Amino acid sequence: MELPAEQSENHIKNNPNGDHRPSVDSYDLAIDYRNDKSKAQPSKFSLTWKETVIGVIVIILLAVSFSLVNQFGKNLYASEKNFTSVTFYTWFAISTYIFIFPITSLVMMVFNGYNLQQCHRKAKLLFYEHGILNTVFLRILPLTFLLNTAIISNFYALQFIAPSDFTTIFSSVSAFVYILSIKLLKEPFIWIRAGAVCLSITGVVLFAYADGFGTFAMIGVLLALSSAIISALYRVSIKLIIGFRPMIQVSLFISTIGALTLSLSWIPVIILSSTGVDENLWSSIPWETLFIVVGISLADNCLLIFGIAVTYPIFISLGALFGLPLNSIIDAIARNLIFTEAKIFGTMLLIAGFAILLIPTGKAQNISKKITNFILCKNHKDEVL
Repeated sequence: MELPAEQSENHIKNNPNGDHRPSVDSYDLAIDYRNDKSKAQPSKFSLTWKETVIGVIVIILLAVSFSLVNQFGKNLYASEKNFTSVTFYTWFAISTYIFIFPITSLVMMVFNGYNLQQCHRKAKLLFYEHGILNTVFLRILPLTFLLNTAIISNFYALQFIAPSDFTTIFSSVSAFVYILSIKLLKEPFIWIRAGAVCLSITGVVLFAYADGFGTFAMIGVLLALSSAIISALYRVSIKLIIGFRPMIQVSLFISTIGALTLSLSWIPVIILSSTGVDENLWSSIPWETLFIVVGISLADNCLLIFGIAVTYPIFISLGALFGLPLNSIIDAIARNLIFTEAKIFGTMLLIAGFAILLIPTGKAQNISKKITNFILCKNHKDEVL
């Protein structure tokens, strides 16, 4: 039995550029290339017992991995060795993504009965239309730059603010995805999603207010916000440039990003280290913590790809959503972090905005229409009276 993401292989081959891409809903994550299941299944969202169990497991694992990456990332720069090189971590971490394609191929060989030749044949369709060189250097290389920049902003932010603060602010990424999708992907304007964007922006402002304008923590807030904006651009650019792809092609795409990072990103690491901008000393690298963070990050990416293939995208987004309170609990227990009223209210607004943006496009349009009709009807009655 094929994984759901592989069931549209013939469609991808006939239409490798994804000209009939489904709309990019704001609950999509960075690697949500999963083909629209509604074309092959009834529109009613129904789950079997097995799918429910798998979905719950995916939510738990993603919430834990999402939290641990940022928690250990914070520890990486709080070690006694005074390690500060974010660019070195970014180069090292993303370079390990080259293992994602072999891991995915192994999974498909074990569970789908594929052989190595079949995996290679299906994966290379990623380069079908534009050729290897054009796809790698004109399409994937810019995305590699965006991902590197987003992760650098992420880990620089963790040097100034707590992991729970970062993950909460970063949840505004869904709002920025929607804003960019309206412009670049012609997403429909939906009032309820516009309201969610306003809630997210207000939540970020409250975090900035709580940390104090002009403080070092404010730098962390701005870096976290920058990471969210760049990540949103990365996600929308993927849909625009690469389109929706089966799981095996997704894994090859991510591994290509890893290979490009391994080949090219060491250059700025050396330049920035030699000029003292981002100094990196081998004696200062906390290797144990570094390998833990990189390992969790790699596992998180594999989990995203496999989770998208075997369950609904909504479960993937819920994993990130439940990671927010989990990070807050860890910070409160392990770091004795005290949450002010402004941060608590800001967190509630960001979670509310994130949750609203999880609503699929069709349902969001129906809700917006009902709200608009209710308001117009009420105003009409007031005018008559």
